Amino acid sequence: MADSSCLVDRSVLETALAGLAQGVVITDASGALHYINDAAARTMGMRDAVEARALSPEQIALRCDMTDETGAAVDHAQLPERRVLSSASSTSSASSASSASSVERVLCFRDRTTGDERWAVVTASLIVDQMLIVTTLRDVTELRQRERELIAMRAERDSRASFLKHFIALVGHDLRNLCASRQSAAR
Repeated sequence: MADSSCLVDRSVLETALAGLAQGVVITDASGALHYINDAAARTMGMRDAVEARALSPEQIALRCDMTDETGAAVDHAQLPERRVLSSASSTSSASSASSASSVERVLCFRDRTTGDERWAVVTASLIVDQMLIVTTLRDVTELRQRERELIAMRAERDSRASFLKHFIALVGHDLRNLCASRQSAAR
């Protein structure tokens, strides 16, 4: 039951989406950009949404290299928005639903000019009746940096622990030899 009081003007929705810290991108099945907010544009290596809207999807794709968590390059067909489209077209029941399931993936966007990296959990959902894909980008760059720092700290700790084990074993061996030679001399 649709209530006319629930309908919100497009400008109100755009204002709400623009203020989100999470990136939001809306495209159609052909990849044409219908909406992008500043957070999504910055994650993908652009200054803001105005710059992103001035570029074609191909130009946006050329701005940064995309890799997965293992560092492997991610091609266009592997992006969540493409995967959610292909899963909806392969599922016959999806055509009767108003939205298909979402596809999520962690991606690294590396700016080709500056080398800056932004990590994001990218989730794409299809609005079937309008054939629009809503993609959200939750920036996890700081989390990934902390993770790398913790891994480095753990490696340093393990290295020190290994050194201390070796040192204690060496000192213990030397002490046993010293005690044994003194006991022999005392006899």
